[in-house]
Amino acid sequence: MNTKISGRPRLRRGLAVIAVAATLAAGPVLTATPANAASASCGSGSCTVYLNKAETATLASGRVPNIPLGPFTVPFRVAAYGHVGIARLWQSRGYCVAFTLNIRPWASQGMLGARC
Repeated sequence: MNTKISGRPRLRRGLAVIAVAATLAAGPVLTATPANAASASCGSGSCTVYLNKAETATLASGRVPNIPLGPFTVPFRVAAYGHVGIARLWQSRGYCVAFTLNIRPWASQGMLGARC
């Protein structure tokens, strides 16, 4: 059995770093309140995570961890503060934040507002 993955090692390494950074960035937001506060709806290749009002307020307050990622530090911080700005907009309109992820790249995914 060949366990070696063929492909571009720099691309794989970059994608792995981005995935770890996204996980670390979402960690403080999702663990700031009890674990049962965020709810998720998953099925047929897509998953939507709904944050409650407290978690949306935490995200909108701009608490972004300072993670040294080498050359990916600046893009990570730009993306993180972009999400903070979007969360502020949804919070100011009285909505909570939801994240939709899909295994199909052409399907709808991203950050959106949801009723609390």
